[in-house]
Parts: sequence; C-alpha cells; structure tokens
Amino acid sequence: MITALLWEGFELVAGADYVHRFADYKNNYGEKKRDDYGIFAEFKKDFNQDVLLTFGVREQFIDNEEGLPIMTRFFQARGLPGRSMKT
Repeated sequence: MITALLWEGFELVAGADYVHRFADYKNNYGEKKRDDYGIFAEFKKDFNQDVLLTFGVREQFIDNEEGLPIMTRFFQARGLPGRSMKT
C-alpha cells in the first residue's frame, strides 16, 4: 500500500492485494481453489478536522479453476462523513 500527499491536503492511498482460496470438500465436490486479486485507490481530503471527503475505486479479479473465465468487478465508494462533537 502506498500513501502520498497531493495538492492542497489531498491524500492518495493506493495498493493491491492477493488471496489464494482452497477448500477440500471430501464428501461431494472434491478440491476447489481460486485466486482473488485486486487494485484499489482512495482519495481523501480532511476539511478543518470536521468533514472528511472520500472517493475510492477498486477492481477485483476472481481467477477460478482452469476452464472457467476470470470474473471482474468494479467497485466505487464515496463518502462525506462529519464529526458532530469535538473532543
């Protein structure tokens, strides 16, 4: 994961992940496996410690067993959380 400060207080968090999944269903299905990997980025801007603006994107890849297609999913997220009380 990489974090970088951009212009005027904007922050960029970017990275990638990988998960290998394996299960042995001895009763019916036998061994099943797949590889999941993805890339992501999130932009953040904190306004006076009261409001945080976020926007993120992620591309997820699911690489199934041989003979099955690689599935992809695109996710986006945005938010504008605020703090109601100062501590």
